[in-house]
Amino acid sequence: LLLDASGGTVSDGTSSSSSITISGLYGAAFDKGSITVTSPADLTFAGWSPVLPDTFPTEDTTYTVVYKGQKFDIDYYDYNFGGTGKTFSGSMTSLPRVYEHGTKIYIPSSVSSVSSAENTVEFEGWYTDEAGTVPLASDGSGYYIDVTTMGDVSLYAKWKAKYIYVDPTDSFNADDSNNGFSSATPLRTIAEAKKYLSQGAVLDSPIVKVLSEISENNDLTELNGLTTDAY
Repeated sequence: LLLDASGGTVSDGTSSSSSITISGLYGAAFDKGSITVTSPADLTFAGWSPVLPDTFPTEDTTYTVVYKGQKFDIDYYDYNFGGTGKTFSGSMTSLPRVYEHGTKIYIPSSVSSVSSAENTVEFEGWYTDEAGTVPLASDGSGYYIDVTTMGDVSLYAKWKAKYIYVDPTDSFNADDSNNGFSSATPLRTIAEAKKYLSQGAVLDSPIVKVLSEISENNDLTELNGLTTDAY
């Protein structure tokens, strides 16, 4: 474990320096109670980022001292239906880029959508993981970074689909390998569109829009279970 005092001095009771390395076997107890920090002038020790463990972790890890009032970066990315690590494509005009440890800061949820003119997707919320499964803390006033948070923060905007487009008669543009999120990239079969309805947690139970007429020759049993009013 590399313990970095971030401008101060750290000690494990044996050695003292601006940073020290302590080795141990994975799973063995780590005596974090023996670790002390001497802060630089005019700064107050607040904690470690990440928090010091009780046992040695599975791999080499760096732990950095955080001081009260220290500022950290906030980075924004898009989740976008399973995509990860994408550059944020909403508006950053009102989004804070830094936060101060010890101060609760709210993250606006009224960000610009990545929707096309057809308004096919809308903002669902801020998440702290690339998979879009862990929402950022929130209360009645909105999403926020808590006062106890330490270190740079990555936030992922998650979007939900409003419509899934299908065109059984378009042999040129329609394809079941498309995402179906716009009329320009429709799916080919209603059966494929129905698969999206089972992903309600991700797509918010979108309405299926069929862009071509359904004739008597179509297998209407494919429409069973569709919650749609648009054909």
